[in-house]
Amino acid sequence: MLCALKALVGWLILMLVGTNLFGFFVRGVAQQSHMKKTVKRVQEIAAHELRGNLRVNSVLNVLSGVVCIVYPYLLFLWCGWPVATAGLILMLARLPDLSFELRTGQKCRVANISKRPIDIFATILIWLALPLVWWGICRG
Repeated sequence: MLCALKALVGWLILMLVGTNLFGFFVRGVAQQSHMKKTVKRVQEIAAHELRGNLRVNSVLNVLSGVVCIVYPYLLFLWCGWPVATAGLILMLARLPDLSFELRTGQKCRVANISKRPIDIFATILIWLALPLVWWGICRG
């Protein structure tokens, strides 16, 4: 019973960290192209500020990209391949929500989220990560 509780808590932590980390990276990539288009349309002072913002966003995006790569690797080293795989699954299952948020400019809510097959598949993947975390934590 204690092992199952540890697996559930581990799964919740992985879901929270992995989805937010991946969302930070994807949003950074999407904002880069939007800001580059904006720089062409604004006056000189605003353009100067946006270029500075682009530099900061570029640095943060590279940093979050590195963390997105290091995160599953560290999970693999510390917890084994089942937990690392669950971490990757949880990160990738966030893509449909991120796509919706970037496309519409709205946060995903129960009332406005699309229910396409890819969204349902991503939800199933999130739940399938739970047995992987349980197996990775409780196997030994």
